[in-house]
Amino acid sequence: MKNEMIEKRLNFSYNIVDMHTIDCQKFLDMNSPDALVLAILCDFKDKDELDILTFILQRLEELTKDNAHKLGKYMLILDTLSTNRDLQNKLKEAEDMLRTVKIEELPSYQLVLEKGVEKGLSEGIIKTAITMIHKFKLSVEDVAKELNISLDELKKHLK
Repeated sequence: MKNEMIEKRLNFSYNIVDMHTIDCQKFLDMNSPDALVLAILCDFKDKDELDILTFILQRLEELTKDNAHKLGKYMLILDTLSTNRDLQNKLKEAEDMLRTVKIEELPSYQLVLEKGVEKGLSEGIIKTAITMIHKFKLSVEDVAKELNISLDELKKHLK
């Protein structure tokens, strides 16, 4: 990996740190949710992965208590970083063991729910448009205009 940038009138270098070589305990000892989520990338030494992940989750809950949005944000980050170490299944196991937060209250759940509702409404409008065209013999252009659908989008579904 490149550790410097050399351009005309710019010369910048930096150290690259391999997170896998840093003892996770340094991050676990900090009272910061940011540090806790980074601990998942570090060297667990001989410690059990499930124990480390459980500790991270417990501390995140403690440090973000009474703020489900903040906890949800850190959980999403932790989920993402877990893929770097192939710890998704272990993280899920630890989450299942500690499940004290209602999944419906997590921001990520709300986001997915909103997207699903949005998609369902969109599909319903398309089905309605197709019915109007076929059953009532309305023009594609008129239906697209009345239902505020892109003409190209509607034509794509008519094929």
